[in-house]
Amino acid sequence: MISQLKIPPRTDETRPLVLVVDDCEDMAGFTGCVPKQAGFFVCTAHCGAEVLALLDRVRPDIVVIDYWMPGMNGPELGRAIRALPGLHSMPILMLTVSRNADHIGDAFAAGVDDYLHKPIDPQILVRRLSTTLDARIDHERAWQTELLSQEREVLSQEREVLSQEREALQASLDEAGRIHHSQFPTLPTVWRGWHLTGAVLPCEHVGGDLFDIVDVGGQRRIVALIDISGHGIPAALVAEWVMTPENVKWRIANLVANASARESDDASALILEYRGEH
Repeated sequence: MISQLKIPPRTDETRPLVLVVDDCEDMAGFTGCVPKQAGFFVCTAHCGAEVLALLDRVRPDIVVIDYWMPGMNGPELGRAIRALPGLHSMPILMLTVSRNADHIGDAFAAGVDDYLHKPIDPQILVRRLSTTLDARIDHERAWQTELLSQEREVLSQEREVLSQEREALQASLDEAGRIHHSQFPTLPTVWRGWHLTGAVLPCEHVGGDLFDIVDVGGQRRIVALIDISGHGIPAALVAEWVMTPENVKWRIANLVANASARESDDASALILEYRGEH
């Protein structure tokens, strides 16, 4: 009965677990004794239904299946095992007394890894179990190595894309910085006996600190200083908007006109008035 199927305790995870499947209980016991004496853990089952029920609870390292069994024969069970999630690469050995080429072909078509004829030579069985397990381990290592290689290649490509984007962004920021500084007046300069000098060193490529010397006519010039709160591109964009002719020169011209109407040439008064409006 499936419910009576027992799995021996596995006290050493480094020792492979072999599942032996044969409808003849005596033959399953005899076949299982061979790998057990060689140091393998062994459990047995006697039909396909028992095997599928057992695989819900345990994952053997290799399965040894008899070809001829009632209900579900060896190739059919092999296909059923291969169809289970996570078991498509489980090593499978098939045993049979048949030397018919069609039977051998059916076994390999079902996905078995090796095929042994009965009566079984114990040494050959142990050797086939070991080599099949080693081949599967080597295959999995190669697959993992290839997978890691592909992942590294993807990461390398992503790093290259990020590097190119970073270089493009850096070039854009450098150009923005050059444009930003090109808007400053040439200093030092001398005007009507006044020596004007100054510098702006933004924390980043661009910033919200700007100044300009605006010629408003009538032998008047206004020094416009702008300090936008914040840093970087957002502050620079606001500063650029503030420094447009509509927002600076036109307004300063109005302030100068108003000052002229009041017969005032006090530059500091103009600056304070302009600052107060903004």
